[in-house]
Amino acid sequence: MTSRGNRRNRRLHCVPWLPALLVTLLGLCFAETRVDGGGSPRYAQPGDISCTLTLFTSDGTITGGEPVIARLEIRNESSEEIRMWPGGTFLDVYDAKGELVAAMPRPRNMLDFMHSTRDLAPGETYSKLLIVSGLYQFESPGLYSVRVQQQGLPQEMPVLCEDAASLQVLPYNAARLEAVCEEIFAPIRKHAAFGVIPTSVRAKAILSVRDDVVLPYLDWMAREAADRYACRAMRRIATARAEDLLAALATRTDRVGEAARQSLDMSLEPTDWDVEGE
Repeated sequence: MTSRGNRRNRRLHCVPWLPALLVTLLGLCFAETRVDGGGSPRYAQPGDISCTLTLFTSDGTITGGEPVIARLEIRNESSEEIRMWPGGTFLDVYDAKGELVAAMPRPRNMLDFMHSTRDLAPGETYSKLLIVSGLYQFESPGLYSVRVQQQGLPQEMPVLCEDAASLQVLPYNAARLEAVCEEIFAPIRKHAAFGVIPTSVRAKAILSVRDDVVLPYLDWMAREAADRYACRAMRRIATARAEDLLAALATRTDRVGEAARQSLDMSLEPTDWDVEGE
């Protein structure tokens, strides 16, 4: 980092009130009146909305290491239009003993308040997809509880609603894991045939797997889209095959090689990006 960057960081560290100021200013931005001349809807408060978390499994179970996708549905239960923050979704995972094994960090980075808000009419439902295995990989058999909280704005971030879903994890089954991953990835190949390489929920689900079975998919994503996140996923797998594949990609002199080398500086810790489907 340059000396100018160091001076900037020192100045920011010297103003502890800056985060609160940012929240206040952003809150004022969100409170602006609408173009149609009407006042902005009020922010959602506890009791205004309900939420339902549904895990996408064929029979309520998965085998160890399978990707897990969920749908969160948020419904306005009030009698008036309300405003909510889609970025205020937080997942936690608990084991059979009720012990927390994974959690999305709270609060989010201050810049996440820049995410758009969403207005819901009475009775309207908003849904989003989440990659639960982007937060936790469910490698050990047992019963788990996936819990979600939807928090609101402004700065106090109240919990607006919460829900939970149970997940039974069976012992690792390589054949089933391979079949599940192929089912998830096949549509991505079809899209690529038309020149479209989407960063989709399916792609993130594949990125969440920590097993050599997904290496052919990660290699394809890296080569076709110069995807540094696919290269980061190889680092997360951390087997000899994964390390050799990443090393080979990093020797290339094109965009693929650049993406592979960039991935070496990326954190391996789960991020909001790994979980959010949008």
